[in-house]
Amino acid sequence: MNSQRRYAATLGGALLLLLCTSATASAQSAISGLVRDATGAVLPGVTVEASSPVLIEKIRTVITDDQGRYTIVDLRPGTYTITFALAGFNALRREGVDLPGNFTATVNADLRIGALEESVTVTGAAPLVDVQSTQRTHVINREQLDAIPTARNYSGMAALLPGVRMTNTDVGGNQQIEQIYMITHGSRLTDTTLQVDGMQINSLMADGQVQAYFSDAANAEVTYQTSGLGADVSAGGVRINMIPREGGNTFSGSAFIGGSSGDWQSDNVTPELRQRGLRAGNRVDLITDFNVGLGGPIKRDKLWFFASWRRIATNEFIPNSFFRDGSPGKQEQVGAEPTGPADVAGFAAEQGHRVPRPVPQVQKL
Repeated sequence: MNSQRRYAATLGGALLLLLCTSATASAQSAISGLVRDATGAVLPGVTVEASSPVLIEKIRTVITDDQGRYTIVDLRPGTYTITFALAGFNALRREGVDLPGNFTATVNADLRIGALEESVTVTGAAPLVDVQSTQRTHVINREQLDAIPTARNYSGMAALLPGVRMTNTDVGGNQQIEQIYMITHGSRLTDTTLQVDGMQINSLMADGQVQAYFSDAANAEVTYQTSGLGADVSAGGVRINMIPREGGNTFSGSAFIGGSSGDWQSDNVTPELRQRGLRAGNRVDLITDFNVGLGGPIKRDKLWFFASWRRIATNEFIPNSFFRDGSPGKQEQVGAEPTGPADVAGFAAEQGHRVPRPVPQVQKL
């Protein structure tokens, strides 16, 4: 009962912290550019509107400065339509601007003199190069998160990026509850910066090295920055920003169920190894991943919600470790990481499982 009260208090505190910090957290995306007339002269006072379904207010508006420049900041990742309007000039409309997370898209405009009722619509490929910063950013969108066969976590995706070296390899989810760290440009293991919507969430364990596990269904996309990080990040390693999904004006949801049985894994313990004393090797007993998400409107165009839940488990047999009844020693991991076989009993009791303590029977090879 006390543990339940502590859990409820922790959950309530986390929700309160999330509500208090939501105004300052952002995906840190922006649209910027220069507005000129047909002669090349800059145009101050131009009204620039960015509209997209991903914005709960639908439209974000700014005015160009005396240099004809504008910047619309704190935008959600998505597809935008940019409209430029100034009295005495034709309105210009730029459609299909695809804005990823942690990216500044440059959209310039040249307005022609004309009647107010006239307008020009420009369609084409969205800008792919961020000329506002030197950051090297890799964006993994929702379609790629679903299609790429990884353990559905940020470290599994980081292993696919150029210039990133991992401290371990996840194969089919056998390391989904193990801490796998990433290194780039000679960085330390503690140099990784982990963010949710621009809010840093590095843990206090091992100087921020040890991280928690997250619900993959909650992410709209994940951005990885491997160089040129800004002054808002103190470390020089990989910067990971998980952009959360939002409910929107339509109810929608997703579900993922995955797993593997030890029966699908072959035995690589050869007769020679058995003669040298290895009675049983390490192998997977069971891998499971249950992940659901649901979102929608509470009040259209005013308040949305999105919630997700995930349970992951990886049970592995420990080499030459056996229970008192002779069955193979097993390490059970459910959403947390025991440090070794000796911690299995205490960890399982903490998770509500009854697991006998393994009795190591290891012979030196």
